[in-house]
Amino acid sequence: MSITLCMTLKDEADILVRCLDSVLPHVDEVLITDTGSVDGTRELLADRYGIRPLSRTLEPARFYSVTDVRNELYGLAKTDWVFYLDADEVLAGESGPRLVEATRSAPASIGGFFGKWSTQFEGEEVFEDYKLFTFRRGYRKRGLAHANVQLDIREKGGRAAWLDGFVVAHFPKSRGFKEKRKLYRWRLSKVIAYEPGWFRHNWFAGYMEFQDGDHERALALFRPLIESRSRFFPVEGLNARMVAIDALLRLGRADEARKTLDEALSFFAEVCDDFEVAINFRIRPWLLEAGSRLAAGDLDGIRAYRFSC
Repeated sequence: MSITLCMTLKDEADILVRCLDSVLPHVDEVLITDTGSVDGTRELLADRYGIRPLSRTLEPARFYSVTDVRNELYGLAKTDWVFYLDADEVLAGESGPRLVEATRSAPASIGGFFGKWSTQFEGEEVFEDYKLFTFRRGYRKRGLAHANVQLDIREKGGRAAWLDGFVVAHFPKSRGFKEKRKLYRWRLSKVIAYEPGWFRHNWFAGYMEFQDGDHERALALFRPLIESRSRFFPVEGLNARMVAIDALLRLGRADEARKTLDEALSFFAEVCDDFEVAINFRIRPWLLEAGSRLAAGDLDGIRAYRFSC
């Protein structure tokens, strides 16, 4: 089996070498789209790697979403598997050989692989999450904001698996971070209206409000997702319930937090066999610990863990 690296870039010359040097020895094809770099990214790709990226412009009518240009790349891949990285991510340790071996030996029932995603913002401690980095050709990302492939895998009746020993280190750039968050907030507000019922948008929009301390606004954004009990967005639904519990406790609404926890445990029982819920190593322990703390009256000890968004 063979692997295509796909990337979408804009002004990444300062961090791109670190990323590419970690992954190029382990892939068979490289496809890159540049969406308007002016910092020498295109020249760096050509001079150092002999790569000439496609040039594309993000469309205002699509709220400057990168989903379409990424899916275009996936459609051009000539290999069996697609591997997607952002420029601020780096393959760690023996992840490259693990990826090659896994794609070579994967049964036909496996449509993709999750791996550990270790994020470190500048000056802060590392925190662990996961991400689906690798998938079979033919799958596509879904949604105009924070799109991912597991939604397509789920809708088509497939599944993805956890890949032991596969780690991607994520180093978000501090440069332009506030402007990027402002753009994401605007984009999410637009796509929630444009794609009603695509509740993944509600999760990210609500979490941004929670991070910024507007707990009432976060709860309002989470509500449609939670009330839907959508099995198409099981992890987003569980994440929203967890953060909602934290928000309610911060607002002094302990009885509502208890009810939300009971409902979260009920929903978890419904969706625990979903392939993404099953590999998520944080949700179940958090729910169990929150239940124990609520029973003991330790409300201050219940805090949602961090997400990289």
